[in-house]
Amino acid sequence: MINNLIICHLNKSPKCDVPHFELVQETQWGLGWIWEMKCTKCKFISEKYKLFREINTGRPGRKSATINYGFQTGVINCNIGNDSARLLLTSSCIPPMSKGTMQRITNNFCDKVVKLAENETEQVVENFRRRNQTLGLNKNSPVKLQMDGTYQSVHIKSRHKMGQNASQAIGIACENETDNHDIIGFHLVNKLCWVGAWLRGKGYDVECPNHEYCTANTNRYDPLSEKDLGYEIGKKKWPNLIYLWTIVLLMGMQKNVQGLQEAMQEIFDPLWSVNRLADTIHRGQSQFREVLRAKFSVGMFPGATKAQRNDIKIAFANDLKLRSHGIMKSLFAKYNGDRQQISKCLPRIVKSVVNCYSGNCSDTCRWSITLCNGGIKTSWWNKSINLSSHGLQNGSLKPNKTDKLLIESLLEMKLSQTALNQMQFFSNTNKCESVNRTISTYLPKNKIFHAMP
Repeated sequence: MINNLIICHLNKSPKCDVPHFELVQETQWGLGWIWEMKCTKCKFISEKYKLFREINTGRPGRKSATINYGFQTGVINCNIGNDSARLLLTSSCIPPMSKGTMQRITNNFCDKVVKLAENETEQVVENFRRRNQTLGLNKNSPVKLQMDGTYQSVHIKSRHKMGQNASQAIGIACENETDNHDIIGFHLVNKLCWVGAWLRGKGYDVECPNHEYCTANTNRYDPLSEKDLGYEIGKKKWPNLIYLWTIVLLMGMQKNVQGLQEAMQEIFDPLWSVNRLADTIHRGQSQFREVLRAKFSVGMFPGATKAQRNDIKIAFANDLKLRSHGIMKSLFAKYNGDRQQISKCLPRIVKSVVNCYSGNCSDTCRWSITLCNGGIKTSWWNKSINLSSHGLQNGSLKPNKTDKLLIESLLEMKLSQTALNQMQFFSNTNKCESVNRTISTYLPKNKIFHAMP
């Protein structure tokens, strides 16, 4: 800008040897500025300089500034909204753009993000089809899927107030065929509508979502349902995506399964069924809770007080959960997921683990996959963090016959033929849950910062 300004001044006012420039007018264009300069020694007035790059839209009229869209890119990828972003700019002595301009840019930018996400989903589908053809399968072969849902609330219900303590529900579906676990399904149930709330406050008889400029897609009195999330995800008819919903596996909530199955029956076949398998992580958490509920004998755990025995019981519950998961993981790695080979080993492994906890680990542990080699330094008692942190050694636990049967039943929650059939792919919904946590973290949050005393 400065070089162009000096050249223009030299061409129009050649007699003004030493110019002195001042700012005549400045115009704000979002976060960008337009300057107009003049020379105080002569009558030279420059053209208007845009201190930002423009987005070439190919249409007539004023062009948008790249800085405005770039700033909006950062806003939607962090946990602040437009109001908090304007407060941040004002606190930094940067004049913010108006609320209307910022909201308009947000709407345009979010529409482009939605289109980009749909294009990426189509690309994921095409990659699946090429992968199936490479493996010699039908390009529309069924796929494994993991699903999970989240609400805009920590506690979905309350003892003191009627109704659900949430206004949004989000359902995520990820493929479970590759290590990437790409997102191939998404649905948002939203009750929030500022326009509808404002009109109702003015006395108008307006109900969402049946009015103009409504952002809600369900009535504010309707309950949020996981079944509806699964149904809407199954009914998504994006380009080239309809054949992918030939689902054979779903690891997640049972209500999602019912909704997805209804969608599949409407699209493909009334007799279509969706199989729900267990999540290894959730099964381990259930196993941990069952150990805490179990009624062991008084002399099972060492400790002088009840509090000490409860601490050791919690450590034992964690240890049993982690050991069961490690054993199953080792079996899947050794036999490459062959369930017939794995099922033959499970009864012997359960007996060996019970003997190990009973103090007889050297007899059978070294001959089966129990994560214990039966020695002193190589035993599970020495390797386990939960047991060693509480000073437990081989023989510290004193289970009687009833306790041994109880431990065996707890192990069979994950180490049995029934559990193996329910966890036949040994996978989980961690990707869906991480996406849900990310979404809840990056949702706009208006915060008020109080002044320091």
